[in-house]
Amino acid sequence: MSVPSRLYKYRSLMGESRDRTRRAIVDTEVYFSRCTQFNDPFDCRLNVRGETDDELRRQMDAVTESIEIFCLSECNGNLLMWSHYGDAHRGVCLEYSTSEGSLFGCSLDQVAYADAYPELSVTDNVDLNWTRTYLSTKSDDWKYEKEWRIFYRTGGVHLAPSKDLSAVILGCMMSSEDREEVIQWVASRSTASRVYEARRDEGAFRVQAIPFEG
Repeated sequence: MSVPSRLYKYRSLMGESRDRTRRAIVDTEVYFSRCTQFNDPFDCRLNVRGETDDELRRQMDAVTESIEIFCLSECNGNLLMWSHYGDAHRGVCLEYSTSEGSLFGCSLDQVAYADAYPELSVTDNVDLNWTRTYLSTKSDDWKYEKEWRIFYRTGGVHLAPSKDLSAVILGCMMSSEDREEVIQWVASRSTASRVYEARRDEGAFRVQAIPFEG
């Protein structure tokens, strides 16, 4: 498994998300979510084979819900990702640079996509690999996301090294006011980051990130 040199996080500027996005840019804050906050009801809740009584299922759910997850994508130009997580192309896409296969000093797990549950059983050796398979398998319907994950046992907001945020990509439908404000956020960072803008391709259904020239 080769970890990409760059991974991406799509962010909105709407409502409460605006200040969180500002802090993600200015202070390199990263927010780890619980699976109960995800928009996929199957995420981290696979149907494990074998008899499981109610108490064992409660224990499994408790462990799963205690794990915090930071989700990223391999791609910065996916139209659906921009639409779903980047506020219909009015938000931003944050670029993080990995180092020696890790990000923020944490290991990364690639999400596997399948049309059926993986072969997991309660009689298996429930080790780290089992847990990662359980937490990193999603339906084929989500494969366009090309997702990678970082798992943490203490969630919420964490401060990442400023250098890890290498670029900010402006959405192609972003308002001029938001564009100016985001550029100010980037300029106020303690470590310089590049600014790109997503532009619609004239000959294909795609957007491409090009250097922002003002």
